[in-house]
Amino acid sequence: MSSSKPVKWTYHRLYVFAKTALIKIFVLPYATVCDLYCGNGEDMDKWDEAQIGHYIGIGKFESLLREKSVPADIVCCLQHLQLCFETEERARSLLCNVSAILRLGGYFFGITPDSSTIWYEI
Repeated sequence: MSSSKPVKWTYHRLYVFAKTALIKIFVLPYATVCDLYCGNGEDMDKWDEAQIGHYIGIGKFESLLREKSVPADIVCCLQHLQLCFETEERARSLLCNVSAILRLGGYFFGITPDSSTIWYEI
């Protein structure tokens, strides 16, 4: 067993704990949730447990523009948030899109690894 496996396992456990905690703290039952970079839906059990009312999962971020007609109580990015901050233009685009879909009083939250983890995985 290589020395990188315990580090990745510990990081993954912390990552899962953080996602679960954010959902339990901020998501109210029957909320409309827009999940950016949702991937293959690995967090669906967490959303089901939170008893949300409507789920919008976006794998390609550009498709968010088509979903603006559905205001969301929660916009989150629980994977790949660091990709949205590669350039100032991408960061501004993210914030513009989030503010366009987020209801007044809603929450935007996300998770990103620290720089040592990003470099470690490359």
